[in-house]
Amino acid sequence: MEETHNQRLPNTTAKETRGDNEDIISGARNTDQLEKLQQKVKENPARIEHKEGTPAVVIVNNGGPEQNHKQSIGKPLSAKGHALMDYALVASLLLVPHLLGMNKNAKRIYAAEALTLLPYVALTKQPFSIKGLIPFSTHGKIDLFNVSQFALQTLFKPFRSSKKELIFNLSFTAIAGLTVLLTDWKQQQPAKS
Repeated sequence: MEETHNQRLPNTTAKETRGDNEDIISGARNTDQLEKLQQKVKENPARIEHKEGTPAVVIVNNGGPEQNHKQSIGKPLSAKGHALMDYALVASLLLVPHLLGMNKNAKRIYAAEALTLLPYVALTKQPFSIKGLIPFSTHGKIDLFNVSQFALQTLFKPFRSSKKELIFNLSFTAIAGLTVLLTDWKQQQPAKS
């Protein structure tokens, strides 16, 4: 039987081993697509390993198997960056409501929240702490609660009754949430007393 170039492959993912023992995983539906994907892999020797629960690791080959090295693609915010963001967020809670002329209740709530957030930010083990009493990982768990609380307060009358308050609260919640998501909570911090 003569083999055609556009022969259908099984619906499962095709897997084969290259000569240099690197796996090629392809979702090609026919042999033409498979050949094109194989050619791309030969032209670009970099590959990505995915391990559950860890950042993606890119293996870069710059000339041979002995020259492979790994580069981790991790979360960009360190404890220092997170601390700076926290202080900026606390300052925005104190200043922005007054600058935007928000209603009296929203101003009071934001001021109370800022005065609640400031001590736990200042007492967390991080480069800009006053006294490092709270472990950085515990700070992350508290942050999850705080972001949830800011999201829920959007439903309260002082925030949903005016566009300024609503937009500020939603923006603040989004920025705080991104800060939490982009922080590397597992990094080792030097003890600060």
